[in-house]
Amino acid sequence: MTLVRGVAITLGVLFVIIRGVASRGAMTQVIVAGIAAAIFVWIIFNVTQLRDTVGNDLPGAAAVVQTIPTGHLLGI
Repeated sequence: MTLVRGVAITLGVLFVIIRGVASRGAMTQVIVAGIAAAIFVWIIFNVTQLRDTVGNDLPGAAAVVQTIPTGHLLGI
């Protein structure tokens, strides 16, 4: 999980650098690329955090008890 987060941050930074070089330093494109990279990293961090939260919550969930009615309750 740490590796995935590290790769996401690295890709975000590389994306901003590549866009900055490709646009020859145009601030608008660098800012937009930075916002897009930040959203990408935020999504990666939240998806892994949500997965961990759900994984931790499931084992502690209440057990479901199923009852099977007997014949005398059904009028048989």
